[in-house]
Amino acid sequence: MTRDWRVVARGVFAVPGNHDAWLQRVYAGLELGGRGAAAYGGTALALWGLGERRNRIEILSNKRRPAPLPWLRWRRDEHRLRRIVDVDPPRVALEDAVIDNAACASRFDALALVSRALQEQRTTPERLYDAIERRGRVRHRTLLLTAIGDSAAGAHSAFEHLYLENVERAHGLPPMVRQYTVPVSGHDADGAYAEHGLLIELDGVRYHDKAADEALDILHGTHGLRTERLSWGRVDLDPCAVARMVASIIAFAGLRRCPRCP
Repeated sequence: MTRDWRVVARGVFAVPGNHDAWLQRVYAGLELGGRGAAAYGGTALALWGLGERRNRIEILSNKRRPAPLPWLRWRRDEHRLRRIVDVDPPRVALEDAVIDNAACASRFDALALVSRALQEQRTTPERLYDAIERRGRVRHRTLLLTAIGDSAAGAHSAFEHLYLENVERAHGLPPMVRQYTVPVSGHDADGAYAEHGLLIELDGVRYHDKAADEALDILHGTHGLRTERLSWGRVDLDPCAVARMVASIIAFAGLRRCPRCP
């Protein structure tokens, strides 16, 4: 029977049968990592159901010289910056997995990942904030701290400031009416050009009830109001396109070019 076992690494074997090959490699990596080993990075994110399964398995290990293997990436966490969760298989906390992966991603992808984790209510702004604060240096630190939610870091007010500076003022747009109460619904929109039938919603990375948002937009639409929902990533990465869109809707001919305009 043992002759059918497949050698994964020295002293580690995979038994034949209809098994999950990716999970087998995760368990093999944990076995090779020794006591206290845990999945981190993209592997942990996939285990939490927020990322794709990558071929290379990422493992935290306390060993000084773990076995080098092409399908394994080792990392030591000597200062215990990440919180290990006692689940099967062992892995870093969801918040640490999110921050690890966001730090390796582009600004847009980092925001998309944090947004997904919060919108699916897999974590809270406070827990993400704590995960960042435990570390001395994190790529995109300022962006992430600002974006993770108003209860943790004032994200919504910061988002409004980002729109004001990078879209409105930078391009000479007429100022929208902020915190506009829509008469037909009593809803407080983030902004409006009421005379042009345009409502602006700045949908940051906080949780949003998409079904409720859609119902509200339909209601406003039946009364001749158009709603534009803007994500943080869209405003941060391409404020010029957002400004052109708003100018087109309100028929504003005095749009000014900013240094970022193509």
